[in-house]
Amino acid sequence: MNAYISAKKRFWVLALLAVSCLSYAVPLIDLDKTLVVIFGHEDKYIITQSDLRKLNLEGTPRTLEQLIFEKLMYDEASKHHWVSERERIEKQLEELAAHNHMSMDQFRQLLASVGYTWEEAVEQYTIIVSINQLISIRISSRLIVSEREVRVYWEAHPEMEEASYFLERALVPYSIKMTRNEQKKQLEEYAKTGRGVKGVLWSDPFWISASDIAAEKEFILKLQENETSMPHESENGWELFKLKRKKPEHLRTLEERYREIADKLRKPKYEELMKDYKKELLDNAFILYLDPALELKK
Repeated sequence: MNAYISAKKRFWVLALLAVSCLSYAVPLIDLDKTLVVIFGHEDKYIITQSDLRKLNLEGTPRTLEQLIFEKLMYDEASKHHWVSERERIEKQLEELAAHNHMSMDQFRQLLASVGYTWEEAVEQYTIIVSINQLISIRISSRLIVSEREVRVYWEAHPEMEEASYFLERALVPYSIKMTRNEQKKQLEEYAKTGRGVKGVLWSDPFWISASDIAAEKEFILKLQENETSMPHESENGWELFKLKRKKPEHLRTLEERYREIADKLRKPKYEELMKDYKKELLDNAFILYLDPALELKK
């Protein structure tokens, strides 16, 4: 412990000396401004003004606090050897590009648009994957929600699911060989018997909730399963609907809601554990703020 304290003191002296030297060099050279120096277990991490201006891989800005905890957590992951090998990271980036239907050239151009070279992207993605691994081990593995907790929440917060309808839709163009009244009667007979009209093209079936059905189509709500609606005029022809299946309004079961309730109950536990973990990181960190106003509160 004495050796560590001694090393910390030497680092402070060297760091302050470096800052002093930089202050004399500023008038001569346009240098990127150093904001924070983190003395980690595995390495020394420097956060500069340009780091703060740089977007993340998703193209959104980062705060100084986010950058500091990124360095602290990556250092912790490195300490426990939870950092993925470069080959694996590059493969994951290639899979990410393929998943988004992009060639590697297009993907590299996208990275360049948010300010990353390929090397920088690999480095940043390594940090992201390593931190996710760290969080999975240190936080997510402790997020245990019991079946009893889920059931208690489910009983205390009942939730109704509105009626929904599994439909097919057909659009029959207006005929040029008969009047609309004649065609309407023909389609009404077809709706009742399924005969009398050839070539009616039905859409793939789809689910729609009662609240999403327009007022002028509320006749759908009265259809019985396997029943076809009477033809209704539309801009491009006669519109028909066939009800394949109906789910009446019902109380959502525990099984239906189990996953979403468990996730909901995990969220405050996650936030509390993450808050405690970040405090632990800050308490054990050795951070030099070149501007005291930037210092994070513990």
